[in-house]
Amino acid sequence: MKTTILKWTALVLAGLFLSSCSFLNLALSEKLKAPDFAYVRCEVMGVNLTQTNVNIVLSAYNPNKVGLKNVSLSYELFNEGKRFLKGNDIKVELKPQDTSRITVPAEVVYREIIAVVGPEAEKILLGQKAVPVRIDAVLTGNPTLYDDKKEGSLIPFTLKVSRTENIPLPRDQMNKLKDKAIDTIRRKF
Repeated sequence: MKTTILKWTALVLAGLFLSSCSFLNLALSEKLKAPDFAYVRCEVMGVNLTQTNVNIVLSAYNPNKVGLKNVSLSYELFNEGKRFLKGNDIKVELKPQDTSRITVPAEVVYREIIAVVGPEAEKILLGQKAVPVRIDAVLTGNPTLYDDKKEGSLIPFTLKVSRTENIPLPRDQMNKLKDKAIDTIRRKF
């Protein structure tokens, strides 16, 4: 009798524990899938003498019937394999069975690119109209599942995308840089 009571007590406690665990309720309600993550486009928002302002547009599709919180995005911009800009911990929430457009504003400052690429700056001075910029973006997190009534944690994931885009340079800026380079060369001779 005592053994039966202990077994029933353990069974009831286990049932209460499992029913109160939001994560288990949500996770057991369907087979969870990792979201899809993709590069969409790079929009040039403005070009001036010192920088080009762009919006990096990404897409994340959550195929699950539950939403995902505690997801973040980070990105890095490279020229000739050298990083000149990065951003971290941009918070993202992925709604259930929905596609989220993620727009990341970035300022591509010419002086920073030239400082990073060094010898590559010569090509810019020789009349390039654009600078190739590699965009690496990572969607990562230990998301929280949620629905109308419950919320719970999920196993972490990391998704990456990479794309190279040509970022335009203004003709005026290129001419000023070319004139400055010519003046520097003339002073040396």
